[in-house]
Amino acid sequence: MFFEIELLILIVMLGSYVALMKLCKLSSGVSLMVSALLGMLLGTIFNGTPFSFRFFVEGSFSYLDTIITICVAMICISLMKLTGILDYFSTKIIRLLGKIPSLLVIVLALIVMFPAMVTGTAISSAVTTGAIVLPILIKWGVPKQKAAAFIVTESIIGQVCPPVNLPAMLICDVVDVAFNGFELPLLAMSIPLAIFSAIILTREYVKPITDENISEIVNVDIEKELNFTCLIPLLLVIVFMVAEVIWPKYLAIFGITLTFAVAAVLSIFLGKKTKFFTNFDDKESIVGNLLDCTKNVLPIAGILMGIGAFMAVFTLVGVRGYLALNCTIMPKTLQVIFTIILLPLLGGVSAYGSASIIGPSFALSFISSYDSVVLIAGLSLLASIGDFLPPTALSADYEANQIGEKSWFKVTTAGISTIIAMLVFGSLFSFIVSELVNGHFFGVEIGDIVGKLGNVFYLIVMLVGLVILGLTLFVYYMVKNPFNKNMSEEVK
Repeated sequence: MFFEIELLILIVMLGSYVALMKLCKLSSGVSLMVSALLGMLLGTIFNGTPFSFRFFVEGSFSYLDTIITICVAMICISLMKLTGILDYFSTKIIRLLGKIPSLLVIVLALIVMFPAMVTGTAISSAVTTGAIVLPILIKWGVPKQKAAAFIVTESIIGQVCPPVNLPAMLICDVVDVAFNGFELPLLAMSIPLAIFSAIILTREYVKPITDENISEIVNVDIEKELNFTCLIPLLLVIVFMVAEVIWPKYLAIFGITLTFAVAAVLSIFLGKKTKFFTNFDDKESIVGNLLDCTKNVLPIAGILMGIGAFMAVFTLVGVRGYLALNCTIMPKTLQVIFTIILLPLLGGVSAYGSASIIGPSFALSFISSYDSVVLIAGLSLLASIGDFLPPTALSADYEANQIGEKSWFKVTTAGISTIIAMLVFGSLFSFIVSELVNGHFFGVEIGDIVGKLGNVFYLIVMLVGLVILGLTLFVYYMVKNPFNKNMSEEVK
């Protein structure tokens, strides 16, 4: 079953994508679309599937809602930055927590995670709150590649954190598991990771921020121009994001896109006075800023359209079925190995594609032996790691552009420690914690542990995870620098 024509189509599609990007220097979105057309042609020749642009076009627009949301969100954040609202917010946060660097980076991590938590998309955090936090970290002394890796990591963790986890929802939809009871397992998995990632990527470089050196990091003069009322647009976005999750019946009609649009308009009136128009190239005017922001969002829109077309053809020509079938018939040990390898790798094309194409196949293979909720939670994290990985490395590529890098490579290598941590945690929850919850440990019956301990079990798992990651951090910094000067300054 392994050596089928679908394997050739898979190799050609992925190979042509890489070749078009590296040799022909085409953009990622265009390369994905050309590869999809080539795959459709091969499917017509060898499998007799129809060569119809209908599937190509439908796939291209499958992420239309996400594209519109990202576009409006970027416009909103750009206007908040132009009118000084982000500077004011950053200044207040740093004044409050700047003397405790470790606590500040954890709070910044939670700020980055928030949009992804309520929308289920990592890129939404990268383009919104990531735009707030990235310059703060760089001015604070964190190398720009590490700062970008920080944003990507926390965006990915936010994507798998409750209340909304789209990769898990996609797997649940296929395997017919209700998306209920995921909150505690996802929190137990994501909170330790978020804290660990925030500290390991930044702790070596950050130092306490005092009133004397705060002006080196943020624009403190903005406090003279604005007052707390300028934060109304930002608070509006936060309140409506949370309220829409709590009361979807009444507030779902507004949607996150409309919320960002309203906040963008309010930013113009509540922020500092800004010229409306001088010329189209003036980024300091509202019109020029909007045009520049639109140009920046087009590459992301192109990538998402390319991913949609690629995944639609992937399914049309039988590659999805080929992967699903081979994932279910291999021995259990190989299934575990291939799950840990294939889910992140295919997530490099699309985390949602990975979750919907091979995620359900692996879930069905293990669901009889493991707890379905914890298993799917772990698989969703493994699939989401793809935002760091080629060929598209969606979030990493976006952040690389923000710091002036030509590709995702340096951002991904800077975040290798957090990628490994996510890989380990995703694997542990998929195959160890889920087995414990199901009353077994490496096949040995141990009884209904969750029935005895209740929700305390997930708290214990979270605490154990924090202790293990804390020890890892301690060993890492002691081996690297036994006399950490930054740590000594903070203790003083």
